[in-house]
Amino acid sequence: MLVLIGCVKKEEVIKETLDTPVNVTVEGSMLKWDKVKNATNYQVLINTNVLYTNYNYLEILEEGSYEVEIIALNPSYNDSTPSSKYSFVIDYVNQVLFNLVVDKENQIISWNDIDEVSSYKVYINGNIYETIVPEFSYSNLTNGLLHIRVQGIYPLGETNLSNDIYIEHNIGDEVVINYQYSRNSSKNLLILNNTFSQYLIFDEDNRLINSELLIEANENLEIKSDYLLGITDSKFTFYIYSGNVKAKVTITFNNKTTPYIISGSTSIYKQDEDISFQFELFDESFKQLSYTGLKTSDYVIDNDVITFKSSFLNSEFENKDLIQITYVIDGDDLVVGLISIYKQ
Repeated sequence: MLVLIGCVKKEEVIKETLDTPVNVTVEGSMLKWDKVKNATNYQVLINTNVLYTNYNYLEILEEGSYEVEIIALNPSYNDSTPSSKYSFVIDYVNQVLFNLVVDKENQIISWNDIDEVSSYKVYINGNIYETIVPEFSYSNLTNGLLHIRVQGIYPLGETNLSNDIYIEHNIGDEVVINYQYSRNSSKNLLILNNTFSQYLIFDEDNRLINSELLIEANENLEIKSDYLLGITDSKFTFYIYSGNVKAKVTITFNNKTTPYIISGSTSIYKQDEDISFQFELFDESFKQLSYTGLKTSDYVIDNDVITFKSSFLNSEFENKDLIQITYVIDGDDLVVGLISIYKQ
């Protein structure tokens, strides 16, 4: 069936307001608060600084007096009101050097023994564990990327925190995501069809990337266009860790000036999930979609993104293993392409 496209937009939604963060406290050198339902990240107002975190905790690395407020964030909701102000002091008894060593085979992290300490705190993903010996087994921890620091505990007071290390602990199969991006584009690139509620991002050399520079949080993760346009290599690869998922994202750059599909023309169907495709339209517009039985109610067009609804996909994949939908983009020269959705 040929579907001529008019204007099929998302309905405007009245946003709800997130709950205010509560139970702000400090344990050791970790600032913590209760998770807020539906929050994707948090703004931490700490003295005169503004920090952001995807987690309901923040490690305080420097000594000093602090006053903090926490605001819960989610682009699909109104920001919460700030938490009550909370004041605290970090004062280390001694500054020491930790040498952390990871034994991946036996799933043990160890470090040099620090003189006169009575025990150690091991900070892992917002939790604190205690040990009286300079080693810790992480074999029974929740699968995923482990962010680890160590701190020595004296009878009165603590040492500084160690440097941080990251360990892949029983990570699942790597998800591979490929995109194209034109150096003539000014649009953010959307990470579609994947849910990353809490995440850390690393480059190919295993260096942590400041997500505030790279990512603009929205309904989907958005890779900022100004960050992408500052890359001179022909490809940019980074890794997103979220829960026990590791996603390898590769962006290949081109110099196109005519409309094209950014997110790749293939996707995998998962029951009860919408599937979206992002395009660079260069101010052109979609002219038509062609697929037998396709109705305008089966999809939504939001600017440069086409989303096929789960109800349509569930119905089609009851007796199919592949759906192929032809799209036509208007302009001086018509652009015709094919979207393929496979059954997993």
